[in-house]
Amino acid sequence: MQKGMIDPREFEELWRLTEEVGEIGYWKWDIRNDTTYWSPRKRTIYGLGEKEKGSFELFLSVLDEQTRRLVEEEISRVLSGEKKYYDLQHEIHLRDGRTVWVHEKGYLLYDSEEKPIKLIGVVLDITKRKQVEQDLLQEKNRSAFLENFDPLTRLPNRHALHLRLTREIGEGESFVLLFVNVENFGTINNLFGHHFGDAILVRLAKQLEELAGSTNVYRYGADEFVLLIPRLQETGGLFERLRQQLFDLPMQIEGQTVTLRFNVGVIHYPEDTRDISTLISGASTALAHAKSLSGSQIVRYHPHMQKQISLTYYGVDSLQRAIKQKALKPYYQPIFDTESSKIVAVEALARWIGPEGKPVALPGEFLPLAKQQGLIHQIDHLIMEQALEDLQKWKAKGLTPRLAVNVYLEDFGQAAFSPLFKRYQELLPQLILEISEEEFLACSRDDREQLDLLRDLGIRISIDDFGTGYSSLRYLHSLPIDEIKIDRSFVENLPEDPQNGDLVRVIKKITEIYALDCVVEGVEREEQSRFLTSIGLPIQQGFLFARPMDASSCLELLESQG
Repeated sequence: MQKGMIDPREFEELWRLTEEVGEIGYWKWDIRNDTTYWSPRKRTIYGLGEKEKGSFELFLSVLDEQTRRLVEEEISRVLSGEKKYYDLQHEIHLRDGRTVWVHEKGYLLYDSEEKPIKLIGVVLDITKRKQVEQDLLQEKNRSAFLENFDPLTRLPNRHALHLRLTREIGEGESFVLLFVNVENFGTINNLFGHHFGDAILVRLAKQLEELAGSTNVYRYGADEFVLLIPRLQETGGLFERLRQQLFDLPMQIEGQTVTLRFNVGVIHYPEDTRDISTLISGASTALAHAKSLSGSQIVRYHPHMQKQISLTYYGVDSLQRAIKQKALKPYYQPIFDTESSKIVAVEALARWIGPEGKPVALPGEFLPLAKQQGLIHQIDHLIMEQALEDLQKWKAKGLTPRLAVNVYLEDFGQAAFSPLFKRYQELLPQLILEISEEEFLACSRDDREQLDLLRDLGIRISIDDFGTGYSSLRYLHSLPIDEIKIDRSFVENLPEDPQNGDLVRVIKKITEIYALDCVVEGVEREEQSRFLTSIGLPIQQGFLFARPMDASSCLELLESQG
């Protein structure tokens, strides 16, 4: 199938699911017979009734004169072949008097003879976003809003929480900090879809505001909220209200009934700690203990919890020594093209190796400790440095696989990699930076600018664990992304699970729409690999092909492929 061509049935199914997940409408104009189709979501955005049909004339009629000229000019440039697509944000003026902001994107489909046959496009209602932006611009505070608030729930984010903590401590106030985690959110999100998950988070944010006060609730992570309760309020009553009004109660969302399971970690200031970093880590530690118990739990932090974690994870001092002595090393897991049976890339994974060459601790043990203690960026730098050094040695032998390395957006804010990228500049076109979907969802304007600069250097950007976050479709066309990596949770039951099979097909089509490469991780069985290859996903990674290995073993494997 040539570029720009999509099977019609697959196209219709793709956009039906897209509407359900991301509230994105679509339309198509058949150039050959001059017929137009608008999806239900597109008609809703444009204020049409259920049985009313859309048309190009109607589309133009809701535009003011200046916008109409701009839109007609952009479409003409696409039809003439001057541009591959158009991408516009503009107002539409509906017949009921409403003014709606939309984000429109359209491009051409061609037949086998490279003749244009259809103009297709997507549309998203961005009115609320524009209203917020306009309000903030009037207050000259747009950047502050984007930096301090979560766009989905409208709650202040973790940056705002840190500012509040600094202020409260500086003013000598006493308070209680609660980390609230929705234990089964990931399961519900995967089962009912990201749009459903978004609705849960919005509803939950409102419930928490009602319980704790609208100025005391923060969104800290994908499924994590923080409550900061001044001591003037009675916290014992709050805990009881949490149990009575939130824990294990059914929630009605879009006709579905779900029961959320919660765990809460609690820390008191100044009784439990007088240090802001310990406040966060202590509440996280208490939350981890709550998760280890059965049922929804509220657990208060105690210093012995930290000691237990230190013993379990071999201690912060040991980890710091390991970083200094470069005992943390990259192990490489190959990524294969199943159609050619060739290695196309390797992913560098951090391993803690002892003096005898054996693992000291598993990544799932020492990496959470590193994050908690603020050591993760040192580990990222160490792994990146060693991996680029290995890549340079391989290139000298005529071996040029791509190198994928997991990183955090904060690494770039600290400019930790700049000297490395300058030293290994000739290797950057082989480098892929894998950033988790959760990180992308919290991406700030400064982060986006950093990613643009990295791509200008030739570095590729990949979304790791794609599909495990929420509302993925909303940012694919707005962030500098080259590749997505389908999370292993979608693969583990293939090909037996038809629902997972359909989801993987949809993700594949999404990558085609946005011209993204696609890697599938977690492939462990031949049947999984054959199924994925058969639907056009040959780039695969998993234990079926190879387990992570040290640099010398990886070199031998690369050389064996010639």
